[in-house]
Amino acid sequence: MEGIMRKIWIWAFLIVINFLFFNFVKAENILDVPFITQLPPGTSWHDTKNCGPTSYLMVDSFYTDKNLSVQSIKEIDDWLNKNYGRPIDNYNGYYTSINDLKKIGLEFGNFLDNDIEIVNSLEKIKDALKNDLPIIIFVYTNMRYKVERDQPHFMVLTGIEGDTVYTNDPGKTNGKNKAYPLQQFLYAWSLQNNAAIIFYPPGHNSQKLNTNNNFFDFSSIFSDFFDFGKNIFDLQNIIPSEQNVKGETVVAQQEESETVVYTASITDRNQTLEVEPNQVVDIVVKAKNTGNTTWQKNLISLNAVGGEAIVQQFYDSSWKTHLRPTLVDNDTKSGEIGTFSFKIKSPEEIGAYKFKAIVVRQNGLQFNNVGNDVFVLNLNVREKEVVIPPVVPVEENKINVLDKVKQTVDDVINKVNDVVENIIKNIPTFFGGGSSGSNHATEQNNNNSNLENNIPEPEPELFFTVSSSVSSTNLVTTTIFGEKSTALIDLQINNVSSTFFVSDTAWSTNINLVEGENNLLFSFANFENTKIVTGTLQIVLDSIAPNKPIFNSILNTDDNNPQLELNWQSSDSGSGLDYYIVEYKMTTDIEWQALLENTTSTEFIFPVEIGNSYEFRVKAVDKVDNESIWSNDGEDNPILVDWSKEVVINEISYAPTYFGGCGGEWVELYNSQNTDLDLSDWSVEISDVSSSSIIALSGFVSSTSYKVIGVSNISDTGVKIILKNSLGKIIDQTDQSAGWFATPSFIHARSMERISASLSGNSKNNWRENNSLRFQLQNNCGQNYSSQGLDNNSYYYLSNNLSQDYIFFSTSTDNHVLTLTKDHNPYILDSRVILPANYTLVLEQGVVMVGLFGQSRLEVSGNLQFNGTAENPVYFTSARDKTVADWYLFGLPSRLSAGDPAPGDWSVIIIKGGGTMQADYTNFWYGGYTYRNGDCFVCYAQQVIRNEGGNLVLNYTNFDNMLVKSDYADGNDAYIWGGGLMEINNSIFNNGYTAIMALGGSHISFAGDTFSNFTASGRSPLEIKAVVLDNWENNVFVDNTVNSTVLPVFNINEDYILTPSYNNVFFDGIFVSSTATLTILPGVDVNLSSSRWLKVEGNLQAIGTPDNHIRICPNGGCEGIWFQNSQDNIMSYVDVRNAGYQSSDSYPFRSGTNYTAPIWAINSQLNIDNSSVMDNRSPTGFCINSAGSDLDIRDSEFGWSSNMHGTHYNWVDGGIKLSGGSLYIDNVNFHFLNYGVYSNGASVTYDNMSIANFIDMYSMWPNKNWLPNSIFAF
Repeated sequence: MEGIMRKIWIWAFLIVINFLFFNFVKAENILDVPFITQLPPGTSWHDTKNCGPTSYLMVDSFYTDKNLSVQSIKEIDDWLNKNYGRPIDNYNGYYTSINDLKKIGLEFGNFLDNDIEIVNSLEKIKDALKNDLPIIIFVYTNMRYKVERDQPHFMVLTGIEGDTVYTNDPGKTNGKNKAYPLQQFLYAWSLQNNAAIIFYPPGHNSQKLNTNNNFFDFSSIFSDFFDFGKNIFDLQNIIPSEQNVKGETVVAQQEESETVVYTASITDRNQTLEVEPNQVVDIVVKAKNTGNTTWQKNLISLNAVGGEAIVQQFYDSSWKTHLRPTLVDNDTKSGEIGTFSFKIKSPEEIGAYKFKAIVVRQNGLQFNNVGNDVFVLNLNVREKEVVIPPVVPVEENKINVLDKVKQTVDDVINKVNDVVENIIKNIPTFFGGGSSGSNHATEQNNNNSNLENNIPEPEPELFFTVSSSVSSTNLVTTTIFGEKSTALIDLQINNVSSTFFVSDTAWSTNINLVEGENNLLFSFANFENTKIVTGTLQIVLDSIAPNKPIFNSILNTDDNNPQLELNWQSSDSGSGLDYYIVEYKMTTDIEWQALLENTTSTEFIFPVEIGNSYEFRVKAVDKVDNESIWSNDGEDNPILVDWSKEVVINEISYAPTYFGGCGGEWVELYNSQNTDLDLSDWSVEISDVSSSSIIALSGFVSSTSYKVIGVSNISDTGVKIILKNSLGKIIDQTDQSAGWFATPSFIHARSMERISASLSGNSKNNWRENNSLRFQLQNNCGQNYSSQGLDNNSYYYLSNNLSQDYIFFSTSTDNHVLTLTKDHNPYILDSRVILPANYTLVLEQGVVMVGLFGQSRLEVSGNLQFNGTAENPVYFTSARDKTVADWYLFGLPSRLSAGDPAPGDWSVIIIKGGGTMQADYTNFWYGGYTYRNGDCFVCYAQQVIRNEGGNLVLNYTNFDNMLVKSDYADGNDAYIWGGGLMEINNSIFNNGYTAIMALGGSHISFAGDTFSNFTASGRSPLEIKAVVLDNWENNVFVDNTVNSTVLPVFNINEDYILTPSYNNVFFDGIFVSSTATLTILPGVDVNLSSSRWLKVEGNLQAIGTPDNHIRICPNGGCEGIWFQNSQDNIMSYVDVRNAGYQSSDSYPFRSGTNYTAPIWAINSQLNIDNSSVMDNRSPTGFCINSAGSDLDIRDSEFGWSSNMHGTHYNWVDGGIKLSGGSLYIDNVNFHFLNYGVYSNGASVTYDNMSIANFIDMYSMWPNKNWLPNSIFAF
C-alpha cells in the first residue's frame, strides 16, 4: 500500500511540474535534418533544377542516416531518366512536382504509401513538426515577398518558432536551418497552392499526427512530459514503459531472400578495463561482416545482454535505448570490419563486472542475432578517494505514510531544481587562467535547505587555454596547445572526442583541418563529467596555390631605346596574394636569372636589344607560402625583339628565276596588316661591302597582299636590305651581307623566300629557297621557279631522283626521311620520279599526290609509306580530281588542264627489288596510263602497282577508275602485278580487267578484301600462279564474271584449319604432310581443280554437323581424297561428289585390274559416319578403294541418287573394294550399284545390315546380285 501511495504522489507531482515548468524548459522544436546543396552536381546555379530530389534526400537521411553526397543526387537524376524519361542535362536535373517526390519516396526510396501525406494546411504542418516529422514545402527560391519575381522551389521545413520559419534550403550553399519571416513564407506558399508533403518514418504502421487543437492537449502534453521526464530522470526505472526512445525509427523491411545471410565475427571479444566508480569511458567494438550482404547503418546495432537490471549498471544517456548502446558506425560491406562506438558508465560500487553485448539486426519490430559471438568487457572498478563531510546527527521521529510521500516529493523537487538549473544555465565559460565564475550561492541555498549544518567544500577552479602557432596555414595537420586545470579530462573538438597529450598542466593535440575557415569548439569535462569548460579557436587552412599568373608584354621600338612593357596578374581565393617572383633569360641561355624578388608590383619596363629573344616567367606566392606554377608552365613563348614589321621583306630574287634565264632581279614586300598601306616616301636601302643604293617607293599595297620591286645588280654574294617608313623609322630588315642564307641548287635560279612574316628577317632559319611550282607563272621563257606575288607556302613539286631533288635534301631529316604533310597539298609528281635505296618518303594523313602528266610514275627502290587514317585518307589521284579541293593548277599539260578526272591521268608505282611500300587508308584513283617496260611491242602494260620483287603491304586501300584493259598481247594488265611479297588486307578493288596478277614464286596473303565488277569474259579478278599462299581469309567476290579464283597447291606442313572463307576458291591440290593435321570446319566447300587430290599423309578431321555438312568437290570434277599411311582420320557429315576422275597413271594403288574411286585408303585408318559418297565418276569404279586399311563406316550411303546411266552388266559400279585390311559397317545403304562390297582377303563385320540396305541393285552374274563372294549371311 505504501508503494502505491508513493507512486500516486510522484505522478501527481510530476504532472504539476510539467504544467509549471514544461514551457520553460522545452524549447521550440527545430528538427536536425541533414543538409546538402543541390549544386554540385550540375553546371551552375542558374541551370540546376535538383531542388526536389535534394529535398527528398535530406528527409530520407533524417530517417535512415544515409550519407548525403553528390553521387546520391546523380542517382535520382539517373533513376528519373531511366523510369520517367526526365532529362539529365549534365546532372542539372529537371523540374519535379509534389507527385514526383511521392513517386521518388515510394519507388526509389523505402517509404510505403501510408508513410507519405500530401497536405495544404498550416495546422497540419505545425502538428507534423510537433511530432518531429519533416515536411517538404513548395515555395520560391528566395521566399520573395509580394511583387518580386522568383522561381518555384522545394525546401525542407524544419521548424516554426514564433514569427519565423526554418528551412533546409538546397538552393543555398549555407542553407541549413535558413530562417524566413513567417508572413513571407505564408505568401510564397500560398502562390504554390499551399503544397506540402509530410514524410512519416518508413513503415510507421499508419501512426497519425495529433491534430487536437485544444489549448491544453492532455495526451500531447503528457507524452511530452514523459519524454522530458525520462530525459531528465531516467524514469524508465521508475515508470516502466515499453515505448522506444523518442526519435528512434523503426524501418519496414521487405521479406528477405533465403540466400541473404547475416553473420558476424567479433574481433578481440574479451577486453579488460580499470575504471573508477561512475566513470564514463569510450568503447569501440569491431566486428567483421562474414555474411553475404551489406550491413545498413540504420539496421545493425549492438545490444547489451544479461537482463535490464544488470545492463542498467552501465547505461549512459548517449545510448539509443536502455538496451541498445549504438548502431554500427557506417554501412559495412561483406568481408569488411564494422565498428560500434559508444560510451558506458561504470557501476558505483567497487568490484569486478562483466558488460556483455551481441550484434543484432532490426527486422521490422523484431531484433535477430547476427552471428553467435558475444563481446565481453571486464570492468574492474577501483576505489576512489572521497572526502566525507562530517555527519550531523538528526533526531529520528516517527513519520507517517503521508509524511514519507511528502518527503519523497520534496526530494524529487530538489532533484528537479538541480537538473533544471543545470539545463537552463550556460555551460561554464572558457576561461584562460582566472576564475570561471560559479553558482555556489544557489547550490549553497539548495543544500542549506537539506543540510543546514554542512559547509560544502569549495569546487576546484576549472579552466584551460587554447592557442596555435599560426592563425592560417597551408598544412592540413596542425598542433593545438595550451594550459588546463589538472581536473579537466575528455577533450572534445566540435563535439567529437579527441586524443590529446598532457604533461602536468600543459596539453596539446593534432587536428586535421579542412580547406577554408576552421571554427573549432574545444571542450573539456571534469572527472565526474558534471562540468564542461569550452573555448573556441579559428584557423584558416589554405592549401590551394594561387592561380597561374597571366603574363603580357608590349614591345616599343618607337625611339632609339627599344623596351618591353611587362605586366602580370594572378589571384588567390584563400589567404590572399603576398608577392610575386619574376625571372628572365635570353632564349640562348640555360639558366634563369632573377628580375624581381618579393615584389608586389604587377608591371615593369625592361630594356632590350633588336634581334635578341627573351623569355620571362612569373610566380605568385600567397600569405601562407603556397606557390603558383610558373606563368610559362607547359608553354615556350620567347619574345623576339624585332622591328614593327607592318610590311616585311618577303622574297628576294638575286638571279633570274625563269627556266630560260630571262626575267630580272627583284625584292617582294608583304603587307601583313588588315588595312591597306600608303608607301609614299617609304624607301628600300640595299647595300653590300662595296656599294649601296636607295629605292624610293610609292603607291599603295593592299591588305595581306604583295608588292614586287624591280632591282638591278643585286650582289650574288649577299646584301643588307632595310625597309623604312616615311618618317625614316626602320620597319624591317634582313642582313645577309655576309652571304645569302640559302643558295640555289639548280642550273636555273630559284627565289629565296621568307618562311614566317612574324619572325626576324635576320634569322637564317627563317629563309629558304622556293620549293614550290606555280604553273600560273609560266610564260614564253618557261617556268618561273618563284612564288612572285603569291603565298610562299604552296604545293611541292617532286621530280627526277629524289636524292637530288631540292625539296628532299632541304626538307628531309638527316637519315634521309622526307615527310609530306597536307599543309602543302597537292604534291606534283613529275613524269619520272625515283626514290632511291636508303631513302624514305612518307605521306602523312590527308596528303594528296597528283601526276603532272599521264606518264607520271614513281619508282621505289627505297621505302614508301602512306599513313592515311579512316577520317583522313591519303589520295594518289588525278590532278583534275576535286574530291578534296579544287587546286586551280593552272598551266598543266593540255590533257590535264580542264575537264573531269579520267582513268590514265597518271601511270604507275613501280616497286623495285629491295624496295618496300606500305599503304594504309589510301585511295588509288585514275591511274594506269600505259607503261612501257621494255623495247618490244608486247612490253607495254597498264598497271597501277608493279612489284618487281619488293615488299608490298596494303591495308584499307581502294582501287577504282583505273585505265587497265587487255589491249596488249602479253595479258599483263592488272591493278597490282608482280612477285615478291604481297600482303593485302581489307581493301577494295572495283571495275577493271584483272585486280591482282601474282607471279610464280611470290608470297601472297589476302584477308578481308572485296573484288567487284570485273567483267572480262571468263576471267577471275585474281590470277594467282605458282605462289606460296600464306593466308586467305574472308575475301568476297561480288558481281564479277567469275566469282572465284584458283589458288595454287596448298602445302600444309603444320596444323591448319580450313574455314568457309575458302568456299569461293579452287585449289590446285591440297597436300597434308605427315607432320600436320587438317581440320575442316562445318559448312566448308573444298573445291579442287580437275585432276587434283586432297592427299592426306598426316591426319584429316572433317567433322560437320547435321545442319551444316562439309562438301568435297561440290562445284566440279576432281580426283578425290587420298589417304596414304594415315591414321585416325574422321569424316563425319561429309558429302563427296563429282570425284574419282583419275587416269591409269594416277591410281594411288595398282593391283590387277585397276578401278577409279573418289576415296582411296592405302595402309590407313578411316572412320566415316553420317556421310555420303554419291554421284561420282562411273563406270569401272568404286566409291571407296581400300588397300591394307581399316575402315569403320556407320549410318552412311554410297552409290547414285538415281539410275542416271541405265543398267550396264559389263560395267563395274561398286560400293567398297577391299584388298586386305578390315571393314566394319553399321546401317550403310548402297544405291543403284552392281557390287555392294567386294573383298579380297579382307575381314568384314557388320551390324544392322539386311537386304533392305541394298536398294535398286543389279548383278553382273546370275545369283550374285549385290552379295558378291557371299560376304553377308542373308
